[in-house]
Amino acid sequence: MVAAVERASSGFVGEDLSRANLDDIPLKGVRWDAGTIWPDEWETWIRQASRPAGGEEGVLIVASEPHSSVVSADA
Repeated sequence: MVAAVERASSGFVGEDLSRANLDDIPLKGVRWDAGTIWPDEWETWIRQASRPAGGEEGVLIVASEPHSSVVSADA
């Protein structure tokens, strides 16, 4: 039950965040997918900071630090 609540509170799968102000919002652990729309200024950072979620095809999780490679949300 706790895991389900944690997933729901950090799930941005399919959400349109294009107009969201993400400044000072902790994004570590946020789940997202190819349907998630990020603000333009956040798109590259989010892709660099994300890794595939184990067991959830097409879902990515934002890690604590950006990485030098970009992960496809279609993976």
